[in-house]
Amino acid sequence: MTPFRLTPSTRLVLAALQEADRPVWGFDICRTTGLKSGTIYPILARLHGHGWVDAWAETDPHPGRPPRRFYQLTDRGRPERPTGQTLPPAASSLEGELCHLVRQALTTAGLTQAEAARKLGISTKHLHMMLSGRSTLSLARAEQLLALCGQKLAIHLKEQP
Repeated sequence: MTPFRLTPSTRLVLAALQEADRPVWGFDICRTTGLKSGTIYPILARLHGHGWVDAWAETDPHPGRPPRRFYQLTDRGRPERPTGQTLPPAASSLEGELCHLVRQALTTAGLTQAEAARKLGISTKHLHMMLSGRSTLSLARAEQLLALCGQKLAIHLKEQP
C-alpha cells in the first residue's frame, strides 16, 4: 500500500477521531475541525484504505435522508504513524490538563470549538490545534476560552518541601 503524507488537515481529522469517545459521522468531524467536507471525506477514505479508520453506514436512517456514514479509529490507527511523523502530545502534562479542562468547559457550556473560535476571532483549525496539544495554548487564551464558558482560571501553587 502506498504511504500517504500526514498533512495538517489529516492530523486534524486524526485528532478529532482520537478525541471522540464514540463513532462520529462526517459532519461532526467538519464541525470539530473547521474543515470542509471536500477535505475530510478524501482524508477519511485514505485513512480507511490504510486500515486506520473503520467506516460504516447508518443502519436506520431518517426517512427522506440518505444514511450517514460513521467513522472510528481502529487499533491500528491509534498507535501507527509514518516514520518520523508523530502526533505530538501536549508539551507538558500541565498543558495537557489545561487543554482537557478547556475542552470540558466548552462541552459543559454547549459551545462548539467553531463557535468559540468565531467569538475569539481565531480560526477553528487553530483553536483545535491548541486544544489537541499540537499548538501552544497560552494561559491568556485559556482564560479567554473559560470566560466564554462562564468560568475562571485559578492556579494554586504549592511550595516544594
